[in-house]
Amino acid sequence: MLERNLLHGSIPASLASLQQLERLALTGNQLSGSIPAVLGDMPLLQYLFLSSNSLSGSIPTALGKLTNLIGLFLSENQLCGTIPSTLSNLSKLRELLVGYNMLCGPVEPIVRAMRNLSVLYLSGNQFSGRLPSASSPRLTQFRVDGNFFSHGEVKFRNCSAVVWDTSGNCLAGSLRVCDRASIQRPAAGCASFCGVEVGAAGPECGGHGYCSVNAFTAAGECVCDPNYMLNSSNSNSCVAGAVGASLASGSASVSLQGSAYVSLQGSASVLSNGSILLTGGAPNQHGAAFASPALRLFYFPRKSSLCGIELAFTAAFSFVMSPGGQGAVGEGLAFVVAAVASDKGAIVGLGGVGRRSMGVEFDSVLSVKHRDPNDNHVGVNVGGSPVSLASATAPLILNDAQTKHAWIHYDPTSGGTLRIFLSSDPVQPLTPALTVNVSLCSALKPTASDSLFLFGFVAISSSQAQRHDILSWNFTTCV
Repeated sequence: MLERNLLHGSIPASLASLQQLERLALTGNQLSGSIPAVLGDMPLLQYLFLSSNSLSGSIPTALGKLTNLIGLFLSENQLCGTIPSTLSNLSKLRELLVGYNMLCGPVEPIVRAMRNLSVLYLSGNQFSGRLPSASSPRLTQFRVDGNFFSHGEVKFRNCSAVVWDTSGNCLAGSLRVCDRASIQRPAAGCASFCGVEVGAAGPECGGHGYCSVNAFTAAGECVCDPNYMLNSSNSNSCVAGAVGASLASGSASVSLQGSAYVSLQGSASVLSNGSILLTGGAPNQHGAAFASPALRLFYFPRKSSLCGIELAFTAAFSFVMSPGGQGAVGEGLAFVVAAVASDKGAIVGLGGVGRRSMGVEFDSVLSVKHRDPNDNHVGVNVGGSPVSLASATAPLILNDAQTKHAWIHYDPTSGGTLRIFLSSDPVQPLTPALTVNVSLCSALKPTASDSLFLFGFVAISSSQAQRHDILSWNFTTCV
């Protein structure tokens, strides 16, 4: 075994001459290049450990000849392409770990043929299509988070013994977690489907699981039906949360149509039509609404990685800003991504969310001190700063009591780009109101142990009077 040394260069093809070798362990080195196809010519090999290197290229189809293989460990490399169909020949395979590469395509037919799997680790790739089968009776870990799976069924033979994670995908439809016969604990709600980690007080569906940041939608709240299935719409979007008419009123924590809850602070409340009222038109009000729990915006293949895999996102929402009874205006409202939820602070409420934050302000007050261009502008603020990183005149009047539609797109490539679109029509315009080069990683400063962030809205009416309503709201990380 040659694990965690300083080995570098490519894997020598001459290793294939070790015909009696049962275990090849090269984890945690600095190996690069492709995986030699000749490693498939080692008939007695049972374990192949190549994780945590810098290997590139595709997984060789020849590895499907390793019919005695029990464990295949390829995680945390730079492998691309699909999982070769020849791996379905590995009938003895118990552990398949290929997380945090750049692998793509469907995997369900291949995994379904692996009837003895106990550990399946596919996290942090670009796999798509149907969720892989979880029918192996030996299965104890099922981790497929951070991919693009869109549908399927996860039905564990022994739910309470399985650790599973389907978060950060594009799942819609219904997710069956287990059969009634396998339940080994009493019912206790279905919080896991709403993004809450399942532990000792987890739902009747058992085990330890996490499946937030998907597109599950139910009739106003997240529940399990008598068949232990989460019923949802057939939407193909990746909406993590959507505010609409099914919101319950009069509660400090109300369920969204999607897989998250919204937490209200300050003067914020939910109206009978399901919209969120941040401030009600009176002076000196502060209001905030944040999706809860926090959502994962970064995936870390290695703890030493600066920002890991940074996710793109889109926020789309409708809002109304209305002047007070005397025609006076407050400061406006802002969409926020932050580590801390708060309704306190100046600058349309952005001053209270802390240094690890990024906000898009819709501002109806001119502050020369804060270098505002006018009293009707859109700006991007980082770290709660009162001075916008960039700003531009809004293409329409913000404070006219009319419905506005906004779209915020973040692209992490090339250092990060934020584009803000604004319209009085529910169709996104072709030209953005503002385009800003900004790094979400630099703004939020995530770490491997702190990569979950809140998103929502803040507003203040200051000494003037202004009403702020959020009429609809959705958020996706699947762009």
